[in-house]
Amino acid sequence: CRYKEKHLLPAHIAPARLRRWCRAAEMGRNMNGIPKWIAELPEEDLNFIKRFVLSSGSLKEMAGIYGVTYPTVRSRLDRVIKRIMSSDEKEEEAYISLIKKMVLEEKLEFDAATILIREYRKEKQNGNDE
Repeated sequence: CRYKEKHLLPAHIAPARLRRWCRAAEMGRNMNGIPKWIAELPEEDLNFIKRFVLSSGSLKEMAGIYGVTYPTVRSRLDRVIKRIMSSDEKEEEAYISLIKKMVLEEKLEFDAATILIREYRKEKQNGNDE
């Protein structure tokens, strides 16, 4: 885990906290354990998602809550979905960019990089299918 590098850690960090941070980083979460896609959403979208869940996913009920038409709520939901997908894509791009950079700096063999990227994409795809 990257947090184990000495220059990133204050000396007083407890081993249990370090393990928790490392697990969070491996799962695409920030230091507080919040998934990155949630942390990147504006509060307005988080409130929309909360109301959506509390209304059991009823777009009709959401339209009543917001005093707008069903298509307007559907459009808003589509925008939130796009933001979440964009966040996931940025995360993937960062990982793949790092792998490519390591190849260019000759820190990683091209064949190994190809395997890592292929497996990463396969794992992401399998995670989305579940």
